[in-house]
Amino acid sequence: MLRESDKVTEALIQLINAMPEEERERIAHSITKRRKKALHKTITLNGVTIIPADSSVDVSSLTNIFTGKKINSKRLRADAWRRAK
Repeated sequence: MLRESDKVTEALIQLINAMPEEERERIAHSITKRRKKALHKTITLNGVTIIPADSSVDVSSLTNIFTGKKINSKRLRADAWRRAK
């Protein structure tokens, strides 16, 4: 037996398949655009603006900082979050 959400999904798929190709592309573009906008939403936490990661950022200049330094990432994360007493 299909759950209610599965029935809605199936009905939407049937509706979309019945549409002309250009209408399907327009809807797909609109959904993708809204999703991208939602994914790039920033939030503020304790006065600090937090933005989602972006794969287009060039981090090649950071390679020189971390390469060959024998930095233990696990220890670095633990030390960074340790509270001063």
